[in-house]
Amino acid sequence: MTPKQAVEMIKTMIFGDMEKQLATPVPAEIQAFMEYKLKSGAVVSIDKLEVGGSVTLNGEPAPDGEHEFEDGAKIVTAGGLITEVKKAEVAPVVEVEVEAMKKLPGMFSDMQQGFAAAKTDIIELKQTIAEQKNTIEKQAETLKQMFHLVETIANSSVEQPVEKVKSFEEMSALEKFRASKNF
Repeated sequence: MTPKQAVEMIKTMIFGDMEKQLATPVPAEIQAFMEYKLKSGAVVSIDKLEVGGSVTLNGEPAPDGEHEFEDGAKIVTAGGLITEVKKAEVAPVVEVEVEAMKKLPGMFSDMQQGFAAAKTDIIELKQTIAEQKNTIEKQAETLKQMFHLVETIANSSVEQPVEKVKSFEEMSALEKFRASKNF
């Protein structure tokens, strides 16, 4: 194996399809999955809660049939896709207790704080991901430069040039004299 072949083999082992992987964006359907809890207690992931949405249970397509959420809404699935969405039946409004109404502003405040904290966490995660992507891109570029240098070295001659051997008849008088002194 020549040095150049070795460099190419190492390059393929290290880089492989790295450039393609860095350029490939994460599919939107992977990013947009939301989790919903069923009445049975199981948790399903749904990319969009409408007909045609993808439903998974434990990483596998949800079994065919009707699935009821905790709030009473139902979906019908076939092949891991939503074929029908049934909204929860709304019970008639009953007189609400005054004490419960007094607690609502505090509950909304808590929810707003929770949403603000979640938004901050998401922003921090996006920044971390962007920083990691930049680091990986810099490392990939550094590796490319390193392999360019290795290729240059591999293609360069390391041995001293060999002098052409002359026959005794081709030598000049001085060369014949020097050659006879070495014996």
